[in-house]
Amino acid sequence: MCINPIRSEEDYLAAIYLIDSLWHSEKGSYEHNQLEVLVALIDFYEQNLASSQFPDPIEALKFYQNQLDIHDREFNEIFGSEKETLKILNKKKPLTLSMIWKLSQTLKIPAEALIKPYELSLKNSTLSTTINNPETDNAN
Repeated sequence: MCINPIRSEEDYLAAIYLIDSLWHSEKGSYEHNQLEVLVALIDFYEQNLASSQFPDPIEALKFYQNQLDIHDREFNEIFGSEKETLKILNKKKPLTLSMIWKLSQTLKIPAEALIKPYELSLKNSTLSTTINNPETDNAN
C-alpha cells in the first residue's frame, strides 16, 4: 500500500477511509505502522492545510457511499424514506444529529465527516438557512 500526500478533499477522505480499514491492526505490524503514519499525516493536514477546505457533509456522504458501496435503501432506512433520502442528498433538508449518529454507528462513517456546517440548496426549497453556521448563529 502506498501512502500519498493529502492535497485535496478527495485525498483527505481517502486517507480517512484507509485509516478506518487499518484501525484494528495489530500493534507493531506493518499495517499498524501505516496507520500511525496516516494519523500523523491527517493530523498535519487538519492542523495546517484544511481549515476551510474540508468537504461539506453531503459530499462526504456521497464519497463514502461510493467507496463503501452503500445502497440507497440503506440511506432510506436511516433517513426514513426514499423521499427523505433525496431531500438530504440534494441538500433540501439538513442532516440531524440523530441521522449523523445513525450513519456513524450503522455504516461506520466518521461523524467528523458529517458535522461541518453547510448550506442548503435554495432551488425549489423554502429553507434558506445555513446549517449550524457559527458566524450567523452568533450574530443575533
